Amino acid sequence: PTPEPTPAPTPEPISAPTLNPISLNACAVDIAAEDSTIEGEWTGDCASDNRNGSYARHYTFTLDKKADVTVTLTSDEGTYLYLIEGTQFARGSRLVSEDDDDITSSRIGAELPAGTYSIEATTFEPGKTGDFTLTLKME
Repeated sequence: PTPEPTPAPTPEPISAPTLNPISLNACAVDIAAEDSTIEGEWTGDCASDNRNGSYARHYTFTLDKKADVTVTLTSDEGTYLYLIEGTQFARGSRLVSEDDDDITSSRIGAELPAGTYSIEATTFEPGKTGDFTLTLKME
């Protein structure tokens, strides 16, 4: 009998390089509603741009006219808030930063002209993870 030919091995597919999926865009969310409550979580995926070693989540919103804006951040972990003009979280103009004296909540209230703004909701202490609630109200 004639031996069966041995099939050639199938080459492994060559995969293209991939970008790191963790980027500022993966950590930023646009807030569309005027009054919003967001349940979030700090993880090692998203670093703070303003507090060295802390974790954060970023939120952007746009005002079409002047408004009184109140941002509140609460958590069992320590909290810290930044309100920033524009969307360059670390490079934008920090308008206000706040931790209040109560470490488990931070609140910023400001009258803002029309424009785009960002919020960095971050942990007070470096390396902390946990759940938080961010509330944005506009009047």
